[in-house]
Amino acid sequence: MITKPADTANHYANYFESKINGLRKLTDSFNPKKSLTNLIDNNIMLNKMCSFSLSLVTTKEIMQLLEALPDGKATGYDLMDNMLLRYAASEIAPPFRCLYNWSIEIGQFPEVWKEAKLCRILKNRKPFSPVNSGPISLYPHSAKC
Repeated sequence: MITKPADTANHYANYFESKINGLRKLTDSFNPKKSLTNLIDNNIMLNKMCSFSLSLVTTKEIMQLLEALPDGKATGYDLMDNMLLRYAASEIAPPFRCLYNWSIEIGQFPEVWKEAKLCRILKNRKPFSPVNSGPISLYPHSAKC
């Protein structure tokens, strides 16, 4: 049984490395993107009927989401906290609806919402040991509605 954090991390790293190496053997080194797509289409998704779609959102739905945002959550790099978003819900819901629907229609997530504030979270009471902390990414709340 693995009990030490460093051993656990190494175990997972080795596991995922073996999975990636297995995929690399199945892909074309000259064109990895095309080869990976072929691997997925011809092996993983063979004879499977799958579809994915997003429906456009309404201003009412955006308002409901904004008004339900919880207190006490850390802000993203935009420094807009949930209380501000809740208070401004009636004013910002229409432009957010346009942004979200535009994103759905063109199939792209705005680049600015992909940026995050990286923070260190301590796992226990030994703050100066690197194995006792882990990173979290704080994205803007508006990107998570």
